[in-house]
Amino acid sequence: MPVRTCTSCDYTYDPTEGDPEAGIPPVAPVETLTNEWICPACGAINEEFEPD
Repeated sequence: MPVRTCTSCDYTYDPTEGDPEAGIPPVAPVETLTNEWICPACGAINEEFEPD
């Protein structure tokens, strides 16, 4: 699974790590995250992430 980068702040979402602080388990592709999930670094919405 490719990593995705936030276009607002350059935070990289790595699906192999997930986002444990937000309750997102490892191996969760960014496309499967709900619209409520936001970038943990800047608060941008899921749609602001682009593939690397």
